[in-house]
Amino acid sequence: MLIYLPKSLRRRLVNTLPSLALAIALGLCTALAYGMLGRGQQWLSLGLGQGLALALWWQGTNIMALALGLIIAPMIVLGDPPLALALGMISTAVVLLAGRGLKMLEFSPQGQRLQDGMVFLLAGVGLGATVTAIAALLLSLWQGDSRTWWTGALAWLGSATGILLATPLLFKLRYGRWTWPWSTQIDRLRWLEALVCTGLLLMLAWLIFAGDDLIPLADRGAIYTQWLEYLPFPIVVWASIRFPVWGGILSTSGLALLAIAATVQGNGSFSVQSADQSGAMILLQMFFLVLGTTSLLLSVAVRERRRTEEQLRGSWERERLLAEVALRVRQSLHLGTIFQTTVTEVRHLLQTDRVYIALLQGNNPLAVVAESSSPAYIAPINTQVAASQKPEEMIIKTIPAEAMVIHHPDQLPKGDPLRRSFLRYQVKSLLAIPLATVDGRLGMIVVHHCQQPRHWQKAEVRLLEQLATQVAIAIQQAQLYQRVQTLNASLEQQVGERTAQLEDKMVELQDLQQMKALFVQAISHDLRTSVMGLLMVLKNLSTTEGETLTLPRHLLDSLIRSGDRQLTLLNALCEEQTAECRPLHLAPQTLQLQPFLQQICRQWRSACEQHQVNLNLKCDETLPPLQGDPHYIKQVFDNLLGNALNHNPPGIVLTLAAQPEGNMVRFTLSDNGKGMAKDQCEHLFRLYLRNRHNQRLTGIGLGCYQSRQIVEAHGGHIGVTSSPGQGSHFWFTLPLAV
Repeated sequence: MLIYLPKSLRRRLVNTLPSLALAIALGLCTALAYGMLGRGQQWLSLGLGQGLALALWWQGTNIMALALGLIIAPMIVLGDPPLALALGMISTAVVLLAGRGLKMLEFSPQGQRLQDGMVFLLAGVGLGATVTAIAALLLSLWQGDSRTWWTGALAWLGSATGILLATPLLFKLRYGRWTWPWSTQIDRLRWLEALVCTGLLLMLAWLIFAGDDLIPLADRGAIYTQWLEYLPFPIVVWASIRFPVWGGILSTSGLALLAIAATVQGNGSFSVQSADQSGAMILLQMFFLVLGTTSLLLSVAVRERRRTEEQLRGSWERERLLAEVALRVRQSLHLGTIFQTTVTEVRHLLQTDRVYIALLQGNNPLAVVAESSSPAYIAPINTQVAASQKPEEMIIKTIPAEAMVIHHPDQLPKGDPLRRSFLRYQVKSLLAIPLATVDGRLGMIVVHHCQQPRHWQKAEVRLLEQLATQVAIAIQQAQLYQRVQTLNASLEQQVGERTAQLEDKMVELQDLQQMKALFVQAISHDLRTSVMGLLMVLKNLSTTEGETLTLPRHLLDSLIRSGDRQLTLLNALCEEQTAECRPLHLAPQTLQLQPFLQQICRQWRSACEQHQVNLNLKCDETLPPLQGDPHYIKQVFDNLLGNALNHNPPGIVLTLAAQPEGNMVRFTLSDNGKGMAKDQCEHLFRLYLRNRHNQRLTGIGLGCYQSRQIVEAHGGHIGVTSSPGQGSHFWFTLPLAV
């Protein structure tokens, strides 16, 4: 039939059905209490209904449905419509006033604070019972009852007891957590303790409230029978202390159920102490009002203490872990290590499913630099962002100014892009903390909880903010360290370049010093020798009388050789100085060896005769022609012959020989003079060489050095073999004409 009704009406009827079902259930439960307790205990039955209705109203049930349920029960049982309507209105007013009082005093149905227990007793039990008592007084006056104050007292006692027994039990069933630990030895011992406590409580309850042996004891005049109902009291206290809040509520409710059932049937301690059932029920209500109040306050006090201890222990553990994480982060100056350590430790610290760090990359948008995810959620944000390089892929696209805390996706308005991102990445709760320093915001730490919505505690938010501060400082330090490293590397490179330049300058300076020393020594030694010889000849001539002097041929040859020697040394010095700037300019020609060598020997014959040296030439007429520059080749022979004459005593024999050697010609100049040491032979063709046998000859070996350059420029090689007292053997090779 509903399909023919308007849509708005159908929706309203569908939404009303649960409330209507709860109203009927409430009415039936209250009617059952009326039926069990009897007509004389309507106030206790009314209190139980008020307690049930108060718990249902707190959970969001419509007050009109609850009022209907509270009117149904008296209507069924009492059969008096005006009285039933009055009792229903009284109960509805009690529910509204008590509920508003609980909300105003910030009551929490979890019962984790002593304040919650005190507020419930004050606003729920006290205020509700007081309203019921006032209404009962007015109702009694309206009916003309002579026991007005007694009726008000019974109404207050019944309402308070009913609310105290019904409401905490429903609150705990609705908001309590059911856990069945059995994994450790401690859990097994607690279950064993709970079973022992339950068994003792049931045994004492049956003995005191349901046993038939107490009535004969009373008939025999037992004076302590009235105190037997207090035997379960220590068991209830035990349950309240050891198993808060479940132990106190369940033990009190179970004990009350057994006691009420036994007292209604006329059994138990309260029936023994009273002459009628009404007096027994009054004693029962007073007892359970005291017992319920004591167990409730004791349970919430123990629970608050344990919760405080857990919070302190958790706070200490978080502080310890925060210190460890901060230490690990601050010990490293590598940004990758800092980021990965942070996300891993935060995920394990908060027991969550995904943690990532996003940073600003210069002028670019946010980019994920590190992430730690649970294996059950394998949609890494980092991979997707790195692949697409789009900031839209991130859940949060901008750095929040302060901590962003989202407990449930329903906090976000419909159509919000962030809500769509929650669905895409399976996020149920989010916590985002900015990373900021005095210089500005660097990025953010984002925590995702994907299993179910999670209520982020203030301590968790504060912990992550403290860790974010440490991470921001570590990031700044690492960035400064990288800048210092970069500056150091640049400085080292500049120092290396400057050092290399200085070394090059030092080498150039040493070369200049060497050239300077070479020039000075050449002028002061080598050139001095030839100049002194020339001066000796000229001075000898100046002692001759007459204006006209006759110069012998050998003196003329000596003057010419001395001049040639000076010119040769000067040219060699100039060529050495510019050797690195420009190579030797050769003018190769084809030379017939025998005529060329004979001409050299004729030029040196006069000098050999003067030094009493016998010069021999060994050259075959069939030798092929030579390819080379005759000027430079002649200079090599002149240098070698001059050294042989100057560095050997008179009377030696010089042998100049030439013979083919492959495509080269090998020239040798041998003497039978004093010879040279091995190390002297190794350095003969370098600069600054001195003659060990004649310290007066201080020449620098410039001729040998120049000879090596000439031979190597022609593509040949030069060397010497000698030993002291065995003479010297100079050789060099030059290429044949092709």
